[in-house]
Amino acid sequence: MRFENDILKCLEVLKTGGIILYPTDTIWGIGCDATNEDAVKKIYALKKRPDEKSMIVLVASEKVPVNDAASLIAYAKAQSKPMLYATAGPGSLGHLSTERFLNQAGLQMIHVPYRGQAPTTLAIFAGEVDILLTTTSDTLNEYIRSGKVKLLGVSSPEPSTVAPGATPIGSFLKGYSVETWFGILAPAGTPATIINRLNAAINTTLASPQLRDRFLTYGVEATASTPTELTAIIAAEIPLWRKVIEERQVRSE
Repeated sequence: MRFENDILKCLEVLKTGGIILYPTDTIWGIGCDATNEDAVKKIYALKKRPDEKSMIVLVASEKVPVNDAASLIAYAKAQSKPMLYATAGPGSLGHLSTERFLNQAGLQMIHVPYRGQAPTTLAIFAGEVDILLTTTSDTLNEYIRSGKVKLLGVSSPEPSTVAPGATPIGSFLKGYSVETWFGILAPAGTPATIINRLNAAINTTLASPQLRDRFLTYGVEATASTPTELTAIIAAEIPLWRKVIEERQVRSE
C-alpha cells in the first residue's frame, strides 16, 4: 500500500507540471530479466518522442576527414590503429548504441568512457576522441553549427529536422535505429487491482495539457499505454541489446 500511495503522490506532483523521471540508461539482461512476471509487474510505458529529440546523433571531431556514416566506416577500416569513441560511461545508452553500430559495421574502436554527457561533448569538441553517439544538447548543436564538430548521421528511421542534412544511420546499416523510452514498474506480487488503478491514474494524469507541454520541453512525448504494451516493448528490446552485450563483451564497469 505504501508503494501505491507513493506513486499517487508522484502523480499529484506531475499534474502541477513537475517532472519525475527514471531513465532506462542501463544494460538490460545483466542480473535482471524484466520480462519475468515473478520479478516485476509492468504498469506503464512513457515513450520518448519518435521524432526530433528522441534520436541519437553520430558526430565526429573536425579532424576526422569524413562527412557521413558511410565514409566513417570506410575511413575506420582503412586505419592502422583503432579510432577512439566517447561515451557517458560503461553501460550507458551511448556505449551500447556505439557498440551496436560498430558490430553491424564490422569495426573495432577503443572505448573512452567519461562521467556523463557534458564531458563527452567537450571531448569531441577538443578532439580528444574521434566519434560520439549521443543525445542532442544545446551545446552540441552549437558546436555542429560552428563546424567544430561534424554531424554524420542520426539514429531515427527517417531524416530529422533537428539534424538537417544528416542521413539516417539505418540507410547504411540495415535495421539500425535507436530510440529512448521511460517506464514505471511495480514490485513483484503487486495485486492486479492496484496495477490497474495506477495505470488508469497515470494515463489520466498524462492527459493534462500542462504536463504534456512540460514534457515536450524535455523532448519527451507523454504517451498513455498499458502493462501489456510495456511488456512487449521490453520483450523486444532485451534480445536486441543482449546480442550486442554478448557479442561485444560489454561490461558495466
